[in-house]
Amino acid sequence: MPNYIVTRKADGEEVLRYSAAVAQEVNGFDMIDYDHTEYAPEALPVPTADPSRWRIYVGSFFDRFGAAKLGILSDADPVVQAVIKDASVRNYIDLIGRRDELLQVIGLLNLKGHTVDAVAVLDVEPNEDEVWRG
Repeated sequence: MPNYIVTRKADGEEVLRYSAAVAQEVNGFDMIDYDHTEYAPEALPVPTADPSRWRIYVGSFFDRFGAAKLGILSDADPVVQAVIKDASVRNYIDLIGRRDELLQVIGLLNLKGHTVDAVAVLDVEPNEDEVWRG
């Protein structure tokens, strides 16, 4: 499934990333005021730090969704529930090892009406409280 970066035409600021079969309006980011540019996830810089520091607690993963977290966790949509269950049965979320899959998951959540910033979730180095210690 292709991935898209949404940028505001007025100032070129990136506002969202999502995955979809075709570029489309997502979360109110229309095709008139925003550019939806296809990109390859492997083109994004992958953190070079110790991979074990990029394994985070499941709760910390959901915390990275910011204001969208509670809306996602309370969403009854079967696809959203599948995402929650898939994450919840794991000991930790591997932000590097499962990056491509996580980009698709974030794209699905955005298509379901939730605003999740893939960069904020996947590219911000985990702090000490987030790093899984199992």
